[in-house]
Amino acid sequence: MLDITEKDAGKAFCVVAGVRILVFLHGTPANMWTRPRASSSVLRIQPTGIFTLVRGVTGGSFVAARLGTASITAARCRPTIREAMPNGSICTHAGRFRVKVIVLGRA
Repeated sequence: MLDITEKDAGKAFCVVAGVRILVFLHGTPANMWTRPRASSSVLRIQPTGIFTLVRGVTGGSFVAARLGTASITAARCRPTIREAMPNGSICTHAGRFRVKVIVLGRA
């Protein structure tokens, strides 16, 4: 299992297929992160019911599904009157999160 946080932004990780990747992005209720998203099917969303997140933390759970490279991205958002996003938030440019995940093979 690989745990990634906002402190890992800009890093690259090498894993083998089948590894679970948990992402925990710490914000505040007034300045939340969007849900982490994978850029390709190299990483597949893997729901987990094993934990409840602390208020202000946004999480994501993925599994390394096949060989290749993918990015996990999110943006830090703050509430606003404008509806720039479906949840009524506008993302601050300074609050971008991105990591690269390289899936090399099978364990």
